[in-house]
Amino acid sequence: MSTVLSHQGQERPSLQKAIEAIVESGFLGVQLRVNDERGEWVGSAGVRELGQNAEPLVNGHFRIGSTTKNFVATSALMLVAVPARSWSGCPASA
Repeated sequence: MSTVLSHQGQERPSLQKAIEAIVESGFLGVQLRVNDERGEWVGSAGVRELGQNAEPLVNGHFRIGSTTKNFVATSALMLVAVPARSWSGCPASA
């Protein structure tokens, strides 16, 4: 299993352990980027390509395209499920 930590030297063992657990569960490789109040952390685990030893890139870019619609729909449904939420002022309800 490969591991690449942020070039900033910031260690986040709990995050690294989490992505390693994802790989151990059967995923080929994982890249994770976190930006929060502690700064930026980038890590990876596993391999980039089946049958190869190259580590996943930590500077990669992802395009999820139409998959975004699923995330938005799920988020909206979750918000609707909250009883205190009112949609009466929402432009879509007009």
